[in-house]
Amino acid sequence: MNPTQVAVRFAITLFWLVVIGLGFEVSKVFYNLHALGWQTWLIYGAFAAAAFYAGIALTIKLWNLK
Repeated sequence: MNPTQVAVRFAITLFWLVVIGLGFEVSKVFYNLHALGWQTWLIYGAFAAAAFYAGIALTIKLWNLK
């Protein structure tokens, strides 16, 4: 593997570790999430869906970068 491919794979791995870490932090405060309104859930859901879509699309595109 060349250095560019290693750097890209490292960045992708760091991105997914951050996403998993943020998900873990949200799950730790799950007991208080019922206090949020539906608008807040809608906004959080939209941001989460966009982040997952972009992450998956970029991971698939960049993982095998030559």
